[in-house]
This record gives sequence, structure tokens and C-alpha cells, in this order.
Amino acid sequence: MTCDRNITPRNPLRPSPFSLGALLLAALAALFLLSLNSGYMPFTPGEIMALMLDKISGGEPRMPDNRVMVLWEVRLPRLLTALVSGAALGLSGAIFQGLLLNPLADPYTLGVSSGAACGAALVIILNLLLPGAAFLATPWAVSCGAFLMALLTLCVVILLARDEEKRLSPTNLILAGVIVSAILSAAISFIKYLAGDQVSSIIFWLLGSFQARVWSDAWVVLSFLLPALCLALWSAVDLNIMSQGLRSAETLGVNTRRVRLQLLAAASLAASSAVSVAGVIGFVGLIVPHLIRLITGPDHRSLLPLSALAGALLLLLADTAVRVWLPGEIPVGVLTALLAGPVFLVIFRRRAALEDISLKFWPGRHYILAGPNGAGKSTLLDLLAGLKKPAQGSIMVRGKPTSEYEAPELARLLALAPQEFHINFAFTVRELAAMGRRPYLGRWGRLSPADHEAVDRAIEALGLADLAHKPVTNISGGERRRALAARTLAQETPIILLDEPTAGLDIAHALALMALAEKKAREEGLLVVTVTHDLNLAAAFGHEFVFLKKGRLVAAGPTGEIFTDAVLGEVYEAEARVRPDEFSGGLSAAFRI
Repeated sequence: MTCDRNITPRNPLRPSPFSLGALLLAALAALFLLSLNSGYMPFTPGEIMALMLDKISGGEPRMPDNRVMVLWEVRLPRLLTALVSGAALGLSGAIFQGLLLNPLADPYTLGVSSGAACGAALVIILNLLLPGAAFLATPWAVSCGAFLMALLTLCVVILLARDEEKRLSPTNLILAGVIVSAILSAAISFIKYLAGDQVSSIIFWLLGSFQARVWSDAWVVLSFLLPALCLALWSAVDLNIMSQGLRSAETLGVNTRRVRLQLLAAASLAASSAVSVAGVIGFVGLIVPHLIRLITGPDHRSLLPLSALAGALLLLLADTAVRVWLPGEIPVGVLTALLAGPVFLVIFRRRAALEDISLKFWPGRHYILAGPNGAGKSTLLDLLAGLKKPAQGSIMVRGKPTSEYEAPELARLLALAPQEFHINFAFTVRELAAMGRRPYLGRWGRLSPADHEAVDRAIEALGLADLAHKPVTNISGGERRRALAARTLAQETPIILLDEPTAGLDIAHALALMALAEKKAREEGLLVVTVTHDLNLAAAFGHEFVFLKKGRLVAAGPTGEIFTDAVLGEVYEAEARVRPDEFSGGLSAAFRI
């Protein structure tokens, strides 16, 4: 059996991008013909093809003028505009989500849609206030104002987001977009106020609609969609690499500044062109990339064109629904929001990370939660801490479900040092540790002498006395991890939960922290549960192990009984050898794949 080294194996559980693309194209063609034939004046496929051939060849149409006008001047431009607008919104949403490393990003995130809406509203109100201005009364004045304002908004967002080195980080872009969107929303509200009784014309446009669309509207969107799609596909591989983060992408040779500007321009041009002719239509750029990503995966080489096809299909379906199937033509933006909202909630439901888990933890023991990545260790710790609620069953602490405890009461029973820990302000190490006393303090957080003593003990136990007055933003990652452990100890609870507490620590401090956890359990009778991937360190200081794999319990019991070749081999799918460690006095394991 041979394998071409240049072929990337495909996940057999996912359909190929080509098959999904073919399916979307076939569905889009079928829906387009169905939409053309739907309405108060139906057309057969033969009539549609005959008229299109006559128009292309320049011949005289072979059907009555009124039918020609309905099909060629009303229905076809409207459907094509809906199709290309949906493709533009789906494409821009996929680009924004990949570029900003945010699954909730869409054309609204950077204020592009808000800018277009403000520009359109401004043209509408000027037409009402200045009835003599002929230009403002033309059909394409609103589209032109929306488009120009969207581009201006993008330029302002980019200028605000640039740092000292003229780089565009995803965080800065999102913050700048939120700020500009808030200002534009206020401007739109002010314009509505000025409109008075004529505000309905502004509101109807803001809700999105394809009524009275003409051929030029479809060509405007298409003229920006095609270059945007080409530019996005050209940068798709770089966008995949940039999903790992700015630093990783640059070390792999990606010019992140150039690629980001190119993709911002492509996504914004596509989105603003769609909004300029159709109004504000939400959720298409948000939900379509999610659906495609769930089906085919996150590879932008296939995600970008498939999102465009799916966006076209979704918006064409929505426009057909409001035009033909619903009583009265409601704005298409209202329908997309009503339908896509519940679907989005369903998409974001997560499958159960843990199943059929039944465990008892006793005080005076140091338990180790171990298993491969994705086994559910951190999820179990969050359940124990009351941060998550089990779908079935309950978590009992001292005979009472965690859900029945008030937050301060539960915080006096258990303390958690989470795996992910971020602090952006310059609190000192001591101030951070003192936050662990919050469950015992009054509203103003004044520390008593006993509280100060608890903080001092925690800092001393973690060897942080020399760092006590240093800001946590100015110390290393390992030192911040120890400061977090000090906050957890300062909480002085009978239950301590540690999620990978030795991550980022040097060997000396990792040994000291694990020894302290074991000592707290053995000498003070505390219940300590630690999640770690360092099996040998855990075997040296853990009294009992709980092994998880793919959300299920594999084995649980005293270290000497279940820390064996067979259990480790089953859990980690590698050949394991466990032997006594004379140096530590415990057990150690070695693996071979």
C-alpha cells in the first residue's frame, strides 16, 4: 500500500468540500428557478430560458410585454441581487471571523454595517429636508451614501486600531469597531429623531429589503464580490496560519500586516456593497460560516467559497419566503433574524463533555485527575466548583447540591485555581492573594488582622515573600501561577481544586507546590483535587488517581492500585512501564508508542 506524501488525509466523517460545493450549487440553481416561477405571475422553465436567450442574442421576446417586464425588469434583478448580496455577506462573515479570531465576528463587528446604515439614513433625511436637491432623489443616492460611509468607517476603525508599531491586532480592531459602532448608532438615532413623521422610510431601509431592485444593484454587488473572493482565496492559506495567533504566523513567514489589510479591505468592500443596495440584513454573515465550519472544518481554502454559496442560498431562500410564502412582504432582515437566532442557539449547544461519572471524594486525600487532552478533566473540576451545572445528576458538597448554595457560602467551602488566568491591571502579588479573602469580607472589603495573617501564610507557603509588593503584570508567567495558588490558599477552604497548577513552573517550584498540596491533605485534613499531565510528579504526591478518557471514567482508586501498566496503556494508548522510584519513594512511568 502506498500513499502520496503530498495528499492531506481527509476526515472521513466530513463531506469533501467539492461534494458540498456541488450540492450547494445544485440547490442554489433549483431554488433560483423555483423563485423565478413563484409569485402572482408564474413562468415555466421554457419561458425563462427562451427570454434569456432572446435577451442575450438581441432578438425580439416571444411573450407579452407585461410578462417580459415582470420577469426581466422585476423578478430577475431582485433575485440576482439577493443571491450576490447573500454571497457577499457570507464571505465577509467568514473573513471577519478568521481574521479577528472571534467566532462571533461579522460585518457588524468593525462597524461596517453600521457605517452603511448611517450613510443611507443620512441621504434619506437630507432628501426629506432638501426636497429641491435632485441628486438626493435618485434611486442610487442611498446606495452611494451607504457605500461611501461604510468605507469611511473602515478607514477610521483601522486608524484607531493601529498600535505604536502600526500593527493591527484583533483585540484593537474589535475595540475600535465597538467604539465606532456605538457612535454611529447614536448618529442613526439622532437622524431618526430629525425625520419626525417620515421616520418609517429610514426604518424600512434599515430592516433590509430587496424590493424594487434593478440590474445595476446586482452588478454593483457583483463587481465588488468577485475581487473580494479572489483576494480572500489568494490569502486563504495565510489566514489559516494566522488563526494560530500573530506571533506564530510571523515566525512562519506570513506578512500579517499586509494580509490583514488586504482581507479587511476585501471583507469590508463585499459587506458594504451588499448593505448599500439591500439595507441592513443581520445574522447571514454570522451563522453561515458557523454552519459550514461545522460541516467541512475550518480550512479557509474551502470555508470562504462555501460560505459565499451558503450565504447566497440562505438569502435567496429568505427573500423568496417573504415575497411568496408569507402574507404581506415583511423586510427580509426581520426574517433572517427570526430564523437564524434560534438556529444559532442550537449550533452553540455543546455535546456532553462527561458521561456516566459517579465519584466520591473524601477529606484528607489528595486526588489526581489525569487523562489525555479533551478527557473532561477541567470540565469535571468546574462541575465540582459549581461553575457548571450537570445536565443530569448533581454535585453534592457536605450532603447538599452545589446549586443550592449561595455564592459566598460555596466560596467558603471550596477554592479553585483555574487553568486559564488573566489579569490586566497592576495589582500586587499581595493584593491578588488578598482577593482570596473576599468570601469573608463585608461590602467594602476591609481586611481584619486574621485576614492579613491568612494572606501572609499563603504568600509564605508559596515562597512569594520577595515578590509580595510587585505588580503581577511585571512578573513571569510561572510567578503569576504561584500568585494564583497563593490566592487559592488564602481562601482557607476545606476543599481545594487546582487545575494544572504546575503549568509553566520550573521543576523546583512544581515539586514544592505538589508537596504543599499533599501536605495540606495529609496534615490539615483538606480535600485537594489536582488536574495535571505530569504523571510522575502526580504519582509522587497523589494519594488517589481518577483517570478519564473521552468524557468517561476509566479507573479510580489509590495510586498504588491503579497506577499500573494496563491502566496507563488504556488511557493514553501507548505502551507503559510503571516501576518504583527509589529517589522519590513513589512510582514513576515511562511510555513508548
